[in-house]
Parts: sequence; C-alpha cells; structure tokens
Amino acid sequence: MVSKPVPGGYLGTSWDDAPIVRFNNRSGGNGSDVLIEYVSEAGGVRRTLLTFSDVYRFDWIDEYIDDYVGDDFGFALIEILDSSVVRDLVSTGRRRDWLEKVELRHYRIGFDDHGTYDVVCLGLTVEVAEL
Repeated sequence: MVSKPVPGGYLGTSWDDAPIVRFNNRSGGNGSDVLIEYVSEAGGVRRTLLTFSDVYRFDWIDEYIDDYVGDDFGFALIEILDSSVVRDLVSTGRRRDWLEKVELRHYRIGFDDHGTYDVVCLGLTVEVAEL
C-alpha cells in the first residue's frame, strides 16, 4: 500500500484517545457524512474537526493493527493512495458504473488506546478551533 500524510496543521491525534464520531445523513438518496472531532494539541487548547463527505465505506477497529506498518499507519490523518478497498468498490460495488466516474479517496486515522478509522469518501474538510 502507498500512503502519504494529509498536509496541514493539527492533524495529529496524540492528545486524544476518545474522539467524537458522528454521522450526518442527507435525505433524497444523497450520501452520508462522517465527522470525527478530537483534541489536537497538548493541554486540550485546540480541537480538529474532520468532515468526510459522501462516504461510501466506513470501518473502525479497536486498537492498533499489526498489519499497518510503516507509512500505512500513523497517529495522524493519512491518505491511502493505492487502495485495494477503493479498487474493490469500483470493480464490484453496486454502483460501479457511477463509481468509475468519480474520485474516491481512502483516508486512515489512528488514535492511541482507541482504534483506527478507515473512510472511503468523495471529499474531506478540515476545521481547527482554538478552545
């Protein structure tokens, strides 16, 4: 797998082991959004809110995964560039004709003593708030 850190400040997760995770569903057959909010600076003085829009796959697994090695895991937000999950969705998914025309993105974020999230979606918005 090939991955890269998502550029930007306050994307590390070292200061939070209990992120807030919410799902926003939209009516009319429109996609769902997943929001992950967490403390992103020592002392709890900043929070980061990640909004993954038009989510096609969402996974969470408890704790650190031994299979994630090197650049495929971090206590920060990374993007999986050569994702077998995305390839499988496009080749076998129920809406594969449509999925071939859009750019699905695969993101991964790990939290120490909590777990790892994998999100496949169309978009990502990052907001940072000082408390």
